[in-house]
Amino acid sequence: MSTTKTEKIQRLAELTAQQETTTGASLWREAFRRLKSSKMAIIGACIIGVFVILAVIGPWIAPHSPTTQAWRGRSW
Repeated sequence: MSTTKTEKIQRLAELTAQQETTTGASLWREAFRRLKSSKMAIIGACIIGVFVILAVIGPWIAPHSPTTQAWRGRSW
């Protein structure tokens, strides 16, 4: 049984090596190709992108610190 398992592992390694050499695509290109085909992955990437943009422009949106509030000086 161990020879059969070893043969299967070797065959899988050979097929993996053949597939990598025949496609010629890099790891990143293959990952982006798979992501483009998934609608949920695109939506998730857009949501993460919005959060990153908001984190970068956050200081311009709310320039005042939330911990330094002066409530006593205001007259309602």
